[in-house]
Amino acid sequence: MKIYINVNEKHEFMSIKLAVEKLEKHSEFLKWREDHKGAYLSYAFTVLEENKGIEWQIGFFNEATDKITAFSFKGDDIVISADEDAFKKENTKIQELDMNKVKINVDNAINNAEEFQKKKYPNEVSTKAIVILQNLAKEGLVWNITYITRSFNTLNLKI
Repeated sequence: MKIYINVNEKHEFMSIKLAVEKLEKHSEFLKWREDHKGAYLSYAFTVLEENKGIEWQIGFFNEATDKITAFSFKGDDIVISADEDAFKKENTKIQELDMNKVKINVDNAINNAEEFQKKKYPNEVSTKAIVILQNLAKEGLVWNITYITRSFNTLNLKI
C-alpha cells in the first residue's frame, strides 16, 4: 500500500500537543470547561487525504455523563460538537490521554507506518489514512493508524 500522503511534503501538521494547548487556552473552550469540570482529554483524530488540509478533532470524555465532546479548529475559531454517546464496549472505561506521556510525534508514527506498509503490502495503494492518538487500557498510549486502499482493503497499525 503506497500512501501518497507524505506528511513531510504535502501537509503541515500542527503538533498535537500544540493543538491541545491552543484549544485549552481558547475562550470558547474555557466557557465549555466551566460546565464540564470532570471531562478529560481522551483522543485526537484526523484523516489524511491527498491535497487536503489537516484538521485535528480533539475529544474530551465526561465519565459522569458517559458522553464525548469533540472540538475542531476552523482557522483561529473552534467548533464544538454536541455531546455524543461514547463509542466503547459496555463496562469499559475510556482512558485519559496524558499529552506529557506521548513519546512519538505524528510525523514519526506515520513514517513508521509507511515503512511497515511498504515492506508488507507494497502493491496496495492507499487513498486515505485515519489517524487517532488514544490511550487504550491494554496497550497504553498508541497512534492507531488505518489505511484505506483503492481496493477497499484496510491496514490497521498501532504504534
